[in-house]
Amino acid sequence: MHPLAALLPALSHLGAQVAPTGGGGAAVPPNVVAGLNILIDWAKYIGYGVTILGVIGAGAAMAVAHHRGTVGEHAGKLITAIGAAIAIGAAVSIVGVLAK
Repeated sequence: MHPLAALLPALSHLGAQVAPTGGGGAAVPPNVVAGLNILIDWAKYIGYGVTILGVIGAGAAMAVAHHRGTVGEHAGKLITAIGAAIAIGAAVSIVGVLAK
């Protein structure tokens, strides 16, 4: 008998298990939701602030590099900062889609 064939009867009960529902649909206490929303808002504002500083820094580096003719080297920093702003703005939607 093949080793995998002997394993199938032992593992057959795994397919019949029911996934947990997360507490039977109990509502989250309102003070927890409000606190979490405040935390998310602060994280978003701090993230946007850091991203704005990144865009300003990349722009300043590009301005200095323009004198030397090496602007292209700093364009990646600017694209990264803009990508970070998009990711911060879309974070809640991305997690919401993945959680469904």
